[in-house]
Amino acid sequence: MPKLLYLKSFGFLQLLTPMNKIDAFPLQTRLLYSLLLALLTTTPSAFSQLKYEREIRIRPATVPAQARAFAGAALGAQKVRWYQEINLDFFSYEAKVKKGGRRYSIEFDTAGRVQDVEIEVEFSSLDTGLRQKIDSTLSGLFSSHKITKTQLQWTGEAPALRDLVRSGATEKPYAERVEIVFKCREAGQPKLYEALFDISGNLLSKLEIVPRNTDNLDY
Repeated sequence: MPKLLYLKSFGFLQLLTPMNKIDAFPLQTRLLYSLLLALLTTTPSAFSQLKYEREIRIRPATVPAQARAFAGAALGAQKVRWYQEINLDFFSYEAKVKKGGRRYSIEFDTAGRVQDVEIEVEFSSLDTGLRQKIDSTLSGLFSSHKITKTQLQWTGEAPALRDLVRSGATEKPYAERVEIVFKCREAGQPKLYEALFDISGNLLSKLEIVPRNTDNLDY
């Protein structure tokens, strides 16, 4: 394994490895190495506003037992695809499944504790007032935008999230938010952003997504 040094001012791992040795390391390490080399000149304040994700398909046996137990309790015998999700300063596990015609993504931390559940929906399926407020907010930030993905996000304790995945309802407390991925232009350049809104349409966060080589940002 390569030697790692955590840089608190930047919030990510820098790999202290000669360039001619990097090919010998696992895929996850090579991906992180390439990403960090591209972002080392980024300022700390700007870096905190960036989002990078890379998903790698993994075997169920490599997933923490607690995560597999949650998936079994919430989804029963349904087939689950497991991924390791690599971010700028951490990684997590994700279970993906199609249930009732909807695509679910369930995220877990490295110990297997459930973090949130996301369900892909059509933007047009949101309440009219919520859609209008989100569109108004984005129009106020950018001269033009195009929404490419909409997800409902549920957060709460594991029993509440388990009930929601099972039946879409629970009497236990939980929070629902809306996550929007959209394309826009800034200074003539195409950009990709992720924005998180509460259920009233108030903007909670906005992150610029670092594109992968396969991303098409023409807009």
